[in-house]
Amino acid sequence: MTIRYKPMGRAQAGVKGGGQRRYYAVATGRNLVDLRRVAEIISNRSTLTSSDIYAVLIGLSNLIPELIADGSSVKLDNVGIFSAELQSIGKDTPEEVNHTCIKQVRLHFLPDKEMKRALRTCDFQRIRAK
Repeated sequence: MTIRYKPMGRAQAGVKGGGQRRYYAVATGRNLVDLRRVAEIISNRSTLTSSDIYAVLIGLSNLIPELIADGSSVKLDNVGIFSAELQSIGKDTPEEVNHTCIKQVRLHFLPDKEMKRALRTCDFQRIRAK
């Protein structure tokens, strides 16, 4: 597994005029793998057909937002936990906080330890800047 990256310059936050530019490694050149391809790959590694796996993955993609909207977090063993993360406007007192303060609901993902451990084995390849 190799993750390609390139250096990306960024200005210093909060410094007028941008301050001293710093460079960071940014993942790039990622291939997009769709649900059908994921189903094919899993099918090749198991005894299930890609159609069966595709149906389960579609069901899962429909179920996760439904469970989160019902106030649950969804834990998938060896994958991670999906939950709701709220973005809201700050108020001076707890009594002022209500549903109108909530501006956005985002999907939060906390990867499982096994998932993180698997990613530690990645190699990295710097690509040439154009």
